[in-house]
Amino acid sequence: MNRNEAISTIEALYPPDTETGEKLLQQAKNDCNSWKNLPDEILLRYADLCQQEETRQTNKILHSGKW
Repeated sequence: MNRNEAISTIEALYPPDTETGEKLLQQAKNDCNSWKNLPDEILLRYADLCQQEETRQTNKILHSGKW
C-alpha cells in the first residue's frame, strides 16, 4: 500500500474526525513514535549524554569507596 492508497482507505473507513478514527490515529502515532525514530542529531547527542552520565556515576561510586 502506498501513501495515496492509505489516505483513501482511511477516508473510506475511519477518518480522524470520527471517534474511532481518532483512536486509531493515536494508536498509529504511539506505535511509530519510538525514540529510535528520532533524527540522527538527537540520537547522537542522547548517546553522548548517556556516556557522560555513565562516567559521572562510575566516578561517584569509585570516589565513594562503595565498590
